[in-house]
Amino acid sequence: MNWTDFHFLRPTALLAFLPFIILFYFWLKRRRQNGQWANICDPQLLPHILLRQDQDPTPTPATFLIAIAGTLAILALAGPTIERLPQPVFREQSALVIALDLSRSMNAEDIKPSRLERARYKIADILNRRQTGQTALLVFAGSAFVVTPLTDDKETILSQLPALTPDIMPVQGGRTDLALQKAMELLQQAGIKNGQILLITDEAETNQTPNTVQKLTQAGYQLSIFGVGTSQGAPIPIADSGFLKDSQGAIVIPTLNETTLMQLSNQGGGIYQHLSISDVDTNALFALLNQQYDKKLESRQATQLHVERWYELGTYLLLLVLPIAALAFKRGHFVFIILITLLSITNPPPAHAEENTTESPSLWQQLWATPDQQASQALQAGDAKTAATLFNDPAWKAAASYKAGQYEQALQTLSGLNTPDSLYNKGNALTKLGKYPEAIEAYKQALAQNPNHEDARYNKEKVEQLLEQQKQEDKKQDKQQDKDKDKKDKENKEDKQKNDKDDKNAQNQQNQQNQQNQQDQQQQNAQQQDDKQQNNKDAAQQHADSQDKPADSSKDEQQAKNQPADKKEDLKKAEEKPAPQPSEKAEKPATDPEKNKETAQANVDETKPMTEEQTAQEQWLRRIPDDPSGLLRRKFQYQYSQQQQPTTGKEW
Repeated sequence: MNWTDFHFLRPTALLAFLPFIILFYFWLKRRRQNGQWANICDPQLLPHILLRQDQDPTPTPATFLIAIAGTLAILALAGPTIERLPQPVFREQSALVIALDLSRSMNAEDIKPSRLERARYKIADILNRRQTGQTALLVFAGSAFVVTPLTDDKETILSQLPALTPDIMPVQGGRTDLALQKAMELLQQAGIKNGQILLITDEAETNQTPNTVQKLTQAGYQLSIFGVGTSQGAPIPIADSGFLKDSQGAIVIPTLNETTLMQLSNQGGGIYQHLSISDVDTNALFALLNQQYDKKLESRQATQLHVERWYELGTYLLLLVLPIAALAFKRGHFVFIILITLLSITNPPPAHAEENTTESPSLWQQLWATPDQQASQALQAGDAKTAATLFNDPAWKAAASYKAGQYEQALQTLSGLNTPDSLYNKGNALTKLGKYPEAIEAYKQALAQNPNHEDARYNKEKVEQLLEQQKQEDKKQDKQQDKDKDKKDKENKEDKQKNDKDDKNAQNQQNQQNQQNQQDQQQQNAQQQDDKQQNNKDAAQQHADSQDKPADSSKDEQQAKNQPADKKEDLKKAEEKPAPQPSEKAEKPATDPEKNKETAQANVDETKPMTEEQTAQEQWLRRIPDDPSGLLRRKFQYQYSQQQQPTTGKEW
């Protein structure tokens, strides 16, 4: 209790003293007027003259009681306070880890459609009914694996249920102890001190499981079990239209041993329920969750900043007024009963700030309330920005700035404070700004001054997890960028090599065509030259014959005429004969580059909206099969290869 914090929540109610004093004055004046007869008449005659014998000018105890009652009522109406009410900075939240048995025995069909199907239906019912809290899901057989860590997104878990089959497990067995150990690790990694573990199975090995149950109860966790199956059991169907057999060739018939499961649940401090179609089992589970939720905080998660409320002392003043009011029912005092009652029940209407408005306090408010009181009223009305400007107290000013989203201003205000709470608030503001290392340092300073500051310790662990996650994401992003860059460089290099090869092939084909054309031209020129030489030779021979045989001139002339005509005809046919054309094989490459260019241009136009990176990503996505069970199978196989190979126990 700090008297420096004493103030009135509703100081304007003190104005009620004005009408009270006026009424009290006139009441006393009336009594004194009755007392003036004592100056004139004998005291023995006054009882016979005055109508009321109790009119005495001297103050009576009733006068003081009325004054005290009126004063207390007005002070109670003003709302005196001296102590803040603690406000929760964190909200309670339960945590539930569901461990599902995925051994082959869960395929038994002693309950329809099968043990596994019924277990998955029950998990879906629990998730749909669970509105708040965090839930995790893990599966186990010869080893245990996490499907989803603790999360408040139940849709993520529901989407994974159809893919949960015994085929995704890398090793078969019944290691319930490993499942409980993995569940305890999930709760401890999340910083949860109290949580629930729900084991859904048809059998629990008794060798190492009791020791694990003892460890988790010592850690503050409870174990509940849902038994699946019947005591008669049923064979385990396998894919090749038969039933699973043991090493001796006998058909395996797994049964439900409820006695062992009940003992484990009793040791774990939880409940045991036989998995049924009705809601009896889920009702019992949620009753246990609610019971634990009411007893102790199981998990705490930061919520929005709340304004501290003040503990009002006015109600205790009214308790002092009640006995006086009972005495005041005496005749003549009823008017003050009405006055005090009206003053007690009259309450000024609360101030409502309009949304997204910032108004300065009026002069009337400034007269009757301090700046801190005005800021407190503005903060309660939802006007955090105005409150931040009005507060003189640094802690309150920082709180208002924080709620208004002005985290930088909140840090500046808290820079001059070095208390554990101020350092804690400084860490919260730094976290909002994404400055995780500085926030962790602020939490460390707060814990150094107050090692019992649980809120600072909890937030410090959360921010450290966020920082580690951010580093991993940055590292992954850098690695992906380098990978994309290398891939892009490789693709550019391949494209360049391909283009160079195409250009080279086109050039070679063009050279071959030019060479072929040149050879054809040379052949044609040679043919023409031969024809010309032959014509000249024939003309010379004709001239010689004409000189040697003049007698046969007519005959020779006729022969000469006919022979050149034949040569001319041959030459004419030779000229009319088309020149050798390039073969189809030589012609085709000459036109392919142009055709390829047009095709490539058309493809570019069709895929123009997508970038090269988007196209590559689209191709990779198309290669990924839509098989969630396959992804889980490979994930569990990899995790199992990294583990020390445990003893699996049974093979189903």
